[in-house]
Amino acid sequence: MNQYQRILNALILTAIVSVTCGLSSIKNNGVAATDTLSLTMSKDSRKPVRNSSINLNERLRNIILESASQLTGLAKSELRIAKVERLIANTCLNLPRPGENCNNNNSLIALKVTVEGKNQRLVFHAYQDGSEMRFNEAASQISLPNQVADIVLRNASQVSGISRRALNIVSYKRREWAYGCEQPTFPHPCDPVVTSGWEVIVGKGDKRWVYLTDNTGSLIKLSPESERSDLPKSLADIVLKDASEWSLLPIEMLQIVDTKRQRWENSCRFMFGLGCAAIVQPISGWEVRVNSGTQLWTYNVDDKGKSVILDRSLSLEPKAVEVIKKDAAKFTSAPQLRIISIDLFDDWNGICSNIPRCTRPISPGAKATVSDGQNIFVYRVKEDGSQFEFQAIESLPKSLVNAVLTDAAQRAKTKVAVGINNIVKAEKVTWNDGCMGLRGGVCTQAEIPGWRLTVGIANQVFVYHTDNNSIVKFNEAASRMRR
Repeated sequence: MNQYQRILNALILTAIVSVTCGLSSIKNNGVAATDTLSLTMSKDSRKPVRNSSINLNERLRNIILESASQLTGLAKSELRIAKVERLIANTCLNLPRPGENCNNNNSLIALKVTVEGKNQRLVFHAYQDGSEMRFNEAASQISLPNQVADIVLRNASQVSGISRRALNIVSYKRREWAYGCEQPTFPHPCDPVVTSGWEVIVGKGDKRWVYLTDNTGSLIKLSPESERSDLPKSLADIVLKDASEWSLLPIEMLQIVDTKRQRWENSCRFMFGLGCAAIVQPISGWEVRVNSGTQLWTYNVDDKGKSVILDRSLSLEPKAVEVIKKDAAKFTSAPQLRIISIDLFDDWNGICSNIPRCTRPISPGAKATVSDGQNIFVYRVKEDGSQFEFQAIESLPKSLVNAVLTDAAQRAKTKVAVGINNIVKAEKVTWNDGCMGLRGGVCTQAEIPGWRLTVGIANQVFVYHTDNNSIVKFNEAASRMRR
């Protein structure tokens, strides 16, 4: 064998070894190297060929776009399916939930779907038949929906007393959280409901309020993680103890949402006094805002915790306090009523409001909110207490307002915007039994304090009977609707 023949044989042997090793590498590692399939094998030649395009069925497409719309707050028309890839997945679609056991030995073919819209990208893993779908948050780029931001800022402004424009969203992130067990249910167990949504931190200066919401902002909760500034724990405990004993609500339901260092000129100012003398005997302490879930209370507490003041009775003349508290006592059996807010007016009942060059005689007075810790009663009262008017609609619990307006809007079958101004009449009543003035069903034999509400929408009238909190019954016979 000459030199040329030996070289040729060596080259052939090297080529055979290289091809064998390459095939072995593909066999052992080719599939494991990626979880996204973009190639298949031709039946006749077994050579890799490009997949034909992957078409989503209409059902899965709608499910994915609807989920993307809820997560982003964008309309489905503003979103598009940007990419669809096949995926080798385990039984958890490669996105295990906490504590979930996934079968990694059972390789399944799934889809990886990328949705884009307005500089946002969302990635979903799903089975092609739509039987299960999961959101791949780590691979997505998503912004806080505008409607969620608006709702959070509006709520933060209400609880903090700070202008909405002065508040900023410091940060936000996707988060799962539990709700439904805020109120103690002992001795009955309570199973919290887990929801997906957002954690949004609102701030001004060094103060922070942490909110938890669902995807759309329709469910919102102020988190206990919200800061209390530097209020000493001993003072916080004193304030919460007073709020709990007065309202008969457990401390677990109460939350301090804002604190501020204060220095009052004298004890009269500290106790919300009216017409205080110019005596300088400074008192240092804190202004503390407490959220009960339905009401906000602003306390003054001194540094030693000896005086804790919420009632603003000293802001009014004694006679004015007497008449409105006496009237409010007709609606509640609570042992102690407190005036939790005061607004002073030159025209006590607004008789000249929005009337140019009004010549009617006017008298000073105030709008006062009386509370028993769970219900509020709003009054307009003349300065000397000789006259007062109960403001029924302003006294309604927000839960009832939302419930009746939502129901009335659905029954009205109109796209007209509905708000508090559509409640045209509110009457405080005490129902004789659990049927609350309506026939049908078995009635519990106990009096129920509540309301009779009339809602007007587009020449239609809807009448409701309610309790003080959450029970709402529609009075069809007294209503007037288009058929």
